[in-house]
Amino acid sequence: MKKLNPSETKIGFENDKAIVKFEKSDIIELILKDYDKYPTHYKKEELEKIKNLTSDSIINETENKSSVKFWEYEYNFHVLLLKGKAEIESKKSGKVNRIIYERYKTKLGGKDAYFLFENGLEFYKMTLALGE
Repeated sequence: MKKLNPSETKIGFENDKAIVKFEKSDIIELILKDYDKYPTHYKKEELEKIKNLTSDSIINETENKSSVKFWEYEYNFHVLLLKGKAEIESKKSGKVNRIIYERYKTKLGGKDAYFLFENGLEFYKMTLALGE
């Protein structure tokens, strides 16, 4: 995992197992790429909100998992976690240097991604594609 710039604003999520942070500039870059392909008023507003953030913004995953806004960010979180552009803190053992990534196809054709600590404990799961 990459060490994040301490002076840059962070965006991320928290659950009962971990706190995961990303650099604001990395999130902006991904949203801009998506906006260039599929411009919407919502994405434009989100970009402005993020650009104007002056303090860290950590979303509670448990409370927001079913919100459309969290779904929009999840894809970006997935991309950045795969690239190692994140700072992860286990609530039990502290800073995490390496993670395990697993991807499964469900019986109905969906795709799920799992992120685990090195000891095999899952700390984050997301749906990449819905099945039938």
